[in-house]
Amino acid sequence: DGICLVLGPSAIVLPLADRLADKLSLTCLLSDTTDIMPPPVRRYDVMQGRLRQAGGSFGRFTVIVDGLRELQPHGRRTLAFGEPRDGGHAECDIILDLSGNPPLFPAHEKRDGYLRADPDDPLAVEKAALAASHLVGTFEKTLHVSLD
Repeated sequence: DGICLVLGPSAIVLPLADRLADKLSLTCLLSDTTDIMPPPVRRYDVMQGRLRQAGGSFGRFTVIVDGLRELQPHGRRTLAFGEPRDGGHAECDIILDLSGNPPLFPAHEKRDGYLRADPDDPLAVEKAALAASHLVGTFEKTLHVSLD
């Protein structure tokens, strides 16, 4: 049961996470902290921060987040976050990047498990979410061979 890290603005990420939560284990990293009502039942983790670094590939991504603020469980009226801290480390299997920022990886379209969409394009967001929801199950590991 892998984890999908969803990056981007809360207005895009949270409604999408509500729809994907039945298919994937999710962690949402929000780029903003607008006054949004928390869902009645929390089925995924929510954090706020700035992604400093990402590495790895499908099934073994690592990320470092600065200004990491975790959602406080007692916030009922709006999302309430804890104190920020730098250098938060996390691992995930899939990254769904809806940040609108430049890609996290060079040749990002070739990076298995890294899905990216423009947050201002609802169709692209839905296509990326659908692709992420299909990245579950058992996969064969890519074999790289060097010939001399």
